[in-house]
Amino acid sequence: MNILKHISVGFLVSFIGSLPLGYLNVVGLAVYPLGFDLLFCYMMGVVSIEAITVFLTLIFAEKLAKRNRLMRFIEGFSVLFMFVLAVIFYLGASGKQEHFDAVKVGTMASAYVLGVSLSALNFLQLPFWTGWNLYLVNKKYVEPTSGNRMAYVIGTAVGTFCGMLAFIFLLAQLQEQYFSGGVMYLLALGFAVIGAIQAWKYYRKYHRPKQLPYL
Repeated sequence: MNILKHISVGFLVSFIGSLPLGYLNVVGLAVYPLGFDLLFCYMMGVVSIEAITVFLTLIFAEKLAKRNRLMRFIEGFSVLFMFVLAVIFYLGASGKQEHFDAVKVGTMASAYVLGVSLSALNFLQLPFWTGWNLYLVNKKYVEPTSGNRMAYVIGTAVGTFCGMLAFIFLLAQLQEQYFSGGVMYLLALGFAVIGAIQAWKYYRKYHRPKQLPYL
């Protein structure tokens, strides 16, 4: 029963965390038309890296949380990375490419490698899982013993997979109905929006002046 609780907690946190628009979901949308087998391998690549990240941050959460400069650098780099992706996809769209050349996957192996590579570049998952793991351990929702730890990691992997799959299917339906053409323009816009949101969060967290107390 305790193992089931840890699986459920991991599933819930990762499922909700994977639903917001992120570049892993956006790229998954581009892989989806190539076939479900390639999408499956791509998502397994994403989940593989995330499972390792969850496991390591669960062990070293307290030490990572104290590395303020590291976390600040990671979040700042992630903002820049989103805008770089937006420019790359916009330039690809401006070149009138009929296909999504930025995602060159023809085999299940290449789709898996793509998922692993992009997930490894998803630096925001480090502060995300560090914060959540600290909270869950302190609140006794997760007990960091070997069996419970593995159950929790399995739950997060399944939750991320299901959340991404649901979101990609939803995006695919919306794309077919409302945005059948200009896919790369849509992807570029998506990355730009993500970058803008992350930039605002970064500003509020690190640069926004603190409000003076009422006199």
